[in-house]
Amino acid sequence: MRGQIVHHHNLAGPQRRYKHLPCQVRIDWFTFADVVEGLVDLKTCRDLDSFEFDARAFEYVHQLTFYRSVVWQVLGDLVPVHLIAVEKNAPYRTGVWRVGQDVLARAQQENEGIMKRLRKCQQTDHWPTGFEDVRVLDRL
Repeated sequence: MRGQIVHHHNLAGPQRRYKHLPCQVRIDWFTFADVVEGLVDLKTCRDLDSFEFDARAFEYVHQLTFYRSVVWQVLGDLVPVHLIAVEKNAPYRTGVWRVGQDVLARAQQENEGIMKRLRKCQQTDHWPTGFEDVRVLDRL
C-alpha cells in the first residue's frame, strides 16, 4: 500500500514543491487501511524512557508536520501522524506515539515561518544567521 500511494501520487523525490520551494520527503510508512492510519515514522533511540525528550531535541514533529503538509498537498487529506520508536539495544523495547493535532498545528506555523524566511533570503541573497553580534558566555 505505501509504495502504491507514494509512487502513484509522486510524494517521493526532489521534483515535489511545497510553498514554492523544492522539497523531498522520505516517508517510512503511509496507509489508509491498517490499524494505525496515516503517516508513520520509525525512529531508533538509546532509551525509550527518554524518547519524548529526543523527539523534541531532534524536532521530529517538525519533520513529520512537513511530510504531512506534502501529503495534504497531494491527497487533500490531513492525515494522522504517529511515531514508532525502537531501542537500539536489547530488549529492543518499542513504543508508539500519536502526535496531537495542536502540536502539529504549532509545528506547521513554525515550519511555514521558516520557509517564508528562506524564500526571503533566496530573493534578497541575504542570509542572516542570528549570530551577527558578539555574545557573552556568562554561565558555567
